[in-house]
Amino acid sequence: MKLTTPLGRDIDLTSICDSFSKAEISKDKLIEEISRGLANTLRFSGQLGGLTVAQHSLSVARIARVRRQSKQQELINLLHDASEGYLGDIPTPLKRLLPDYQKLEAEVMGVIHIRLLGRHPFYSELERLHAADRTAFEREVTAFSEFPFPCYGMTRGVRLSADPTERCLWTRAQAYTRFLENLVEATR
Repeated sequence: MKLTTPLGRDIDLTSICDSFSKAEISKDKLIEEISRGLANTLRFSGQLGGLTVAQHSLSVARIARVRRQSKQQELINLLHDASEGYLGDIPTPLKRLLPDYQKLEAEVMGVIHIRLLGRHPFYSELERLHAADRTAFEREVTAFSEFPFPCYGMTRGVRLSADPTERCLWTRAQAYTRFLENLVEATR
């Protein structure tokens, strides 16, 4: 079973690790594929306007920066949904019903972490990531949703980011350019 990227590369879903090996794809091409995929993937299956996974990922990375966390943490936050650039964004409640998808997603994330981070994230880094991801989620729902908070399990007030770019939806081209620039910088 194969998937073809916008750059024309075939990924064999039965042997993910081989498809992401250094011989198969350069680091620069991997970064470009991830950036393009995330900029063309909408959050919440498109149910929250045109918010891309790239814009969301940059918001999660910005939270690490604002909280004065390490550059490694910022990169972990930036990459946290990188597999969705290849596999798409499936809402968490549905994802929980798809164990085969979860396994594939974990494999893709594992090889991306090894290639771009050089290792798998530590538990403490994942805890910080999950806190930042939740904060970004709450801000996104507050900024872009017409639905009341309780339907998302939100019970406390949410402060929007002071950054006005996080309060408007970016075009896919803007999301691609901004994500690509940040990922190139973070992986130097």
